[in-house]
Amino acid sequence: MLQSYGKSDVTYDWYAGNSGVVGRSGKFIAAHAAHAGLMMFWAGAFALFELARYDATIPMGSQNLICLPHLAGIGIGGVENGVITETYGITVIATLHLIFSAVLGAGGLLHSNKFEGDLGDSPEGTILKNELSRLPDLVSGALKSEDSIKNWATATADIQRHYFTGWGPNTSTAYEVSLKMKEANYSTTEGLQLEQYLHGPFVSTDEGCQVTFVAPPTTGKDRVVDLMGAAKEVGARTAAIVQAGDETRSLLVDTAIPVPAVSELLSPIVYLVPLQLYTYWLALELEHNPDTFRLDDPRHLSAKAHYQL
Repeated sequence: MLQSYGKSDVTYDWYAGNSGVVGRSGKFIAAHAAHAGLMMFWAGAFALFELARYDATIPMGSQNLICLPHLAGIGIGGVENGVITETYGITVIATLHLIFSAVLGAGGLLHSNKFEGDLGDSPEGTILKNELSRLPDLVSGALKSEDSIKNWATATADIQRHYFTGWGPNTSTAYEVSLKMKEANYSTTEGLQLEQYLHGPFVSTDEGCQVTFVAPPTTGKDRVVDLMGAAKEVGARTAAIVQAGDETRSLLVDTAIPVPAVSELLSPIVYLVPLQLYTYWLALELEHNPDTFRLDDPRHLSAKAHYQL
């Protein structure tokens, strides 16, 4: 499958594994979901079959069993002296396998009958492929805000604590920039999902903090407006990475950095660019070298002797 991706001249004999789904990603998913469902069904059904005919008076190894010995080997079944004494756990596991087999089987049928044989031919796949081809231009567009990002770093050099929030796929963007801030400029930083930040860490937010919102106009766009106002009320400095032209969220924060319009699925790639630049320029503003992992500090250089990366 991987060998044939993007190559129309690769052929296989009919008996080669997955030969029928070469270049057909939807059918590939359907076949493997259905296959996983079939294996799940066998495991669940056979475990119940073996349990129904299990005889505790005969050694397990003499009963031609397959599933029960494996379950017993990992401590399921309350095994004492080689005898199963508690069947409840086995029944639950077998039943769950049967339920999950139905879910996987339904997924296989769905992909086989409802979706395109090649997901790239679906409307969503076409949009995604077009956007992927534009990704270099989108990243270049995000880089155009570097001068504004330098000014942002200069204006926030005295911030004591940083919070980065996102939602959907950009929760990972908040996590990533928080990690890089700690590595590059040694700031006290947390990256959080929007609701996670609101239900706890928000109470520690005050005038010594900056809250930065990864804020594409997609999922959670209204909720972030609420939180922008709340952060302002407690005296925090606010910033946001927003889609170019998004005046609604831009006007609610102290610093707004625009990036080109992009789908929510690919937005973490584009929205992370200005945040990485901010991490870099803030490190220079604080007179730290972002590339040394703080090994230019004798204490951290000595500490390095105690661990390996």
